[in-house]
Amino acid sequence: MNKSKIENGQPTLQQHNVTGSLPFVSFASDNEIRFGQDHRFSKGLPDDINFYPIEETQNGLMVFVGDGYGILPKHKVAGKYGNGAVYVFKDDIPDLVEWCRANFL
Repeated sequence: MNKSKIENGQPTLQQHNVTGSLPFVSFASDNEIRFGQDHRFSKGLPDDINFYPIEETQNGLMVFVGDGYGILPKHKVAGKYGNGAVYVFKDDIPDLVEWCRANFL
């Protein structure tokens, strides 16, 4: 890694040395989290999906995408669209709200 150049207080990285991943959240298998999807509401988000936060709505919901859950080309993550994004009630995930705001795609 070339640490000789520094931008914004951080060393620059050569492209061939860069690895990493986008922040995601996986939910517990026994979760009772309420969510909306495709004009209906359910309880219990899938536990086998990596969900990426994309936005916060004005009516108290946090929006997530994941493989088979609304991924679009603009999201720049691997996966298919499937049945659309999930809209999670922020009241059900109070410990994740600030993390989501800091990690929107």
